[in-house]
Amino acid sequence: MWTHAQPDHVLRLLRTLRALSPDSHIVVHHDRTNCALDETAVAALGGTHVLYAAEPMRWGDVSMLDALLRCLRWIEENLDYDWIVHLSGADYPVRPLRELEERLASEDKDGYIIHDRLGTEDEVRDRREEAYRRYFYQYYQLPQLRLSRLLPGQARTALRRRTERLKAVPAAMYVKPLPRGQGVRVGRRSRRALFRGGYACYKGSLWVALSRKAVRCYLRTLRERPEIYRYYARTINPDESITATVLANDPTVQLDPDPLRYTNWVSGRPHPEVLTTKDLEAMLASGKFLARKFDPAADEQVFDALDQRLGINVDGLDSQPRSAS
Repeated sequence: MWTHAQPDHVLRLLRTLRALSPDSHIVVHHDRTNCALDETAVAALGGTHVLYAAEPMRWGDVSMLDALLRCLRWIEENLDYDWIVHLSGADYPVRPLRELEERLASEDKDGYIIHDRLGTEDEVRDRREEAYRRYFYQYYQLPQLRLSRLLPGQARTALRRRTERLKAVPAAMYVKPLPRGQGVRVGRRSRRALFRGGYACYKGSLWVALSRKAVRCYLRTLRERPEIYRYYARTINPDESITATVLANDPTVQLDPDPLRYTNWVSGRPHPEVLTTKDLEAMLASGKFLARKFDPAADEQVFDALDQRLGINVDGLDSQPRSAS
């Protein structure tokens, strides 16, 4: 599980996970740039391990991928496990986790991950698609200029207009402003042959469920073919493609595109909507085991409602979970 903020809510989520799955390992990867975790409270849960981010995690760049690979390698080297379900601090269970565990154990699948095929360089039809520009281009960071000190307003407007013009054509060069003050990247269409010779690119999701077989195949492929990691390190959001690409190109791995979690996407928006109590019935009716994304600052009561449905008391103590129908 990845966390970077709202430590009180993280602790509540950890207690809920422990109550619903008392025998599982819980591994927390925490970026303490913004806040600290209560290590004593975490340790009291038992079977819970905390890894601290080696560097601040930044949206869109390779730091997200590095964190995922670090966690997978640590788990593979230190724990006995059958499946890894990757969560964030913005996830929450909506059904008893024993039902999820039963499904993972009973079905003949190696991983649950969205894996939409973009294809090879010769197969891609729409080269203006955002996913194509993320993964078929190699990006370089521009120095972060304090535009407000140069031409307040005017410089930002000019950059935005120039970027929109570049987005309108499938050019060999592409300018990508990143959100959250992370500057601007310039990409060029890659001349490397990663997505050729039948090796297809897939777009997917960071939030996956992988069997031990899938994890080992994934790590082995990256170890034997380091050029895959090097290539993806210069893409945008590599974590949302590389796992799907490596595993979907492996004929020995059986994947299911079911993400196992409920999200509410609104067309045209880059992120799923924040879930609140008004979404409770939709979450429960979805048949999914988890949901995202939540924000306790937006609605704290939704967690109380879910805990009540799951048979978890407000202090995170274990009562007898019952089916959330």
